Amino acid sequence: MNETIISVRGEFSAHYPAERATVHADVSSDGPDRQTVFDAATAAVASVAALTTPMHNATDGPITEWSSDTVSVWSDRPWNAEGAQLPLVYHARIGVTAQFSDFSALARWIEGALAIDGVGVTAVDWTLTAGRTTTVTAEVCS
Repeated sequence: MNETIISVRGEFSAHYPAERATVHADVSSDGPDRQTVFDAATAAVASVAALTTPMHNATDGPITEWSSDTVSVWSDRPWNAEGAQLPLVYHARIGVTAQFSDFSALARWIEGALAIDGVGVTAVDWTLTAGRTTTVTAEVCS
């Protein structure tokens, strides 16, 4: 008698509402003068910090954590349509991330941040808290 082997392989997923949102923003400036570009970027990130700091509370939120990168400054020499190289253009960029536990506060923060010249939101990551991730992973795997 031949033996019959049945193999079962499966996958399961579950969806849960987000508990945290991490917004990623860039503060940037461009121009012909390195110091002016640097100053504009650092002034804009100071405005973002002034918006963010009063909302930060690691336990209660609405911002549970936030950080900013160091400033990066670089230059390039663009070309025009006729093939001539143009004068240097300087660029400055500072990344900012902020994690929110309150999504209404997130919307207000984005609105305020985007009103600052040179600020752009690049992404929002939606996640569960670490404790909830552990709990739902156990539920899904059982």
